[in-house]
Amino acid sequence: MEGLIDQGSDYYAVKKYEHALKEFTRAMNLCPCTRGMKRKRCSCKDFESVASKDGSIFNEAMCACECDVGKTFNKCDNPLHIKALDYRAATFEAMKELGRAKKDAEWMLELAPRLPDGYLRLGKVVRLQKNTEFAWKIYSAGINANKDKAMSSSQKLQKLYDARQPLQLRFRRKDPMCLPFEIVHLIFSRLDIVELTRCLHVSRTWKRTLEVRGNSNLWTSLIFLHHARLQPPSNFALQKLLTRAGRDVRHIVIEDPSRFQLNQQKLTTLLLGSRNLQRLELGPATDFYWLFPKGPGLYKDLRHVSMDSYNNLEHRGWHLQGRGVGYGPIDFIKSIAGTLERLELVGVPTSWCQRQDVVDFPNLKVLRLEHKSVPQVSFPIFVMASKTPRLEQLCLKNVHIDNHQLHEWKDIWDTLWNHLKVLVFFMPDSGPVAQSHNTLAAVTLLTSLNFGNDFQHIDLEVPWTNDGGPVTDEVFTDTADLSRYGLMDAVGDPILRRDQFQNMRTIRLKAFSHVPAKMRRIFDETVRNGKLHTFDIVFPLQSFEGPMGQQDVEHLKGYDWLRGHESIRCLGMSRFRFKEYPRSDDDLPLPNFLASFPNLETLSLSSEEYSPEEFCTVIEAIMKVMRHLKTIYQDRVNGALMDQLQKLAEGYGVQVIWGERPREWPVPLDE
Repeated sequence: MEGLIDQGSDYYAVKKYEHALKEFTRAMNLCPCTRGMKRKRCSCKDFESVASKDGSIFNEAMCACECDVGKTFNKCDNPLHIKALDYRAATFEAMKELGRAKKDAEWMLELAPRLPDGYLRLGKVVRLQKNTEFAWKIYSAGINANKDKAMSSSQKLQKLYDARQPLQLRFRRKDPMCLPFEIVHLIFSRLDIVELTRCLHVSRTWKRTLEVRGNSNLWTSLIFLHHARLQPPSNFALQKLLTRAGRDVRHIVIEDPSRFQLNQQKLTTLLLGSRNLQRLELGPATDFYWLFPKGPGLYKDLRHVSMDSYNNLEHRGWHLQGRGVGYGPIDFIKSIAGTLERLELVGVPTSWCQRQDVVDFPNLKVLRLEHKSVPQVSFPIFVMASKTPRLEQLCLKNVHIDNHQLHEWKDIWDTLWNHLKVLVFFMPDSGPVAQSHNTLAAVTLLTSLNFGNDFQHIDLEVPWTNDGGPVTDEVFTDTADLSRYGLMDAVGDPILRRDQFQNMRTIRLKAFSHVPAKMRRIFDETVRNGKLHTFDIVFPLQSFEGPMGQQDVEHLKGYDWLRGHESIRCLGMSRFRFKEYPRSDDDLPLPNFLASFPNLETLSLSSEEYSPEEFCTVIEAIMKVMRHLKTIYQDRVNGALMDQLQKLAEGYGVQVIWGERPREWPVPLDE
């Protein structure tokens, strides 16, 4: 047999394929398994049909034949017999007769199901026939048939793995619709409305499954984020979405109404089809605002509303599109005030600043107000305080606030915002000096509510340098009473301070430099009770008096009371400037100060007083002495220098990130 195979190989090498076929066939017929008879191939096995039904190709090869071949002949794993048949199949391949090559490959598989030879040859042939999925199943069947053997035990088994590898990523994936209903639902619940709509076009099965009534809650969140390449949905498309949701939409978010082409008809369609709406967020309006349709029980479950109504002109954002039956924005907010738990407005209503139309919000817990234009009328913050007794989080951005007529609140001062835990305030960049001073006084009174003991998080961006000027005691004050702000108790006596800020977790400051000694008197006990984990230190503006860096060295020494506390995990340092060429720790005390905190993991650094190159040396000096530091945020180094800095930081196990430390809103609260 071996001589005939070698002779056939020689004919194959010189492309005398007909002669090669004869020699390989003669070799096959000499195998002892033929018992001197002419052995025909099996005609009852159908490997492709079994594979299409995800059946076992190996079992199909092993099972008893129903034709005469199985009754006459046994299996045969004679290597020479398999080799001759393999070479004959290869010859048919060379002759472009893939059908005959496939039959010989299947014959190999039927003769020796446990050898990899048949799987290799059959897989190659069907790949040449462009039937790649069948080839993947053949290779997988061969690997499974030899799963008790190590891949390195056989060169041909290694070839099976190599042949299957390019097909694995493509065909190993299963149609998720074949999974249990609960898993299918979990998978598709993670997709947004745009991705979910695209899934309808995959197949009829997908469309039918996603649109069944049991999956209606997949469509209850209509969240349309900004996407430049998406076409805005028509009113008809929105009606289809509402139908798929069973007209039970719970969340509507339209980030860019202009690109969405939101008009009165679309808004009305959405709101009327969302009887159980819980969340409504609308981005910036263009030239008008819309009417919100009326209806009994239409907004009974609405808890979260966010609207951007600013349009360059202070009042224009509240103008309505056309005329019709429905609520204007202010009346709409009035109508849902009883159920609202979260309200965010960009463009504060002018009537509110005039102490009009501010209704009771008995359940409101989160309030965010933002102005984008100046000049502006100051917002009467304590009027809102009296209307929102359960408020927990307050964010005011670019909003001047008013503390006039405090005598109105002296009888109920101790009841105002007793649940307020978060205060975020970004002061307007401009405005009359008197208005700015009044705003700072109002902020100070806000931080004094219940002596600050309910606060967990305070984030202030106040462009003030509190370096001994007339506002030294503003925002955080250690004065014994509040009479200097015109606030007395019901009988005219001063409201005396007690221990302050006992539950504080985060103090975040920007551009607000306070006197370290006064910060100690106010926050020393807060730090000692082990709850404070985030603290920012802002250095005063640089003075031209004295040597460079001396002022900030003294300022940092003023915070020695903060050193070493185990609860501190995040620190911010901004606007610092130390000696240009430090030779000792006294010249650059910041690294040792930071190293004193054993659990410090996150650091934020910002200073325009340094060149990027010098700032890198400061960061390197800090990383050298920090053991537990994981992340540094900085806004001074970028470009190629940033790449070098990040590579250097990897050696210390630190991640350096460009930009400001991120903020969360609403702020996660500790119970």
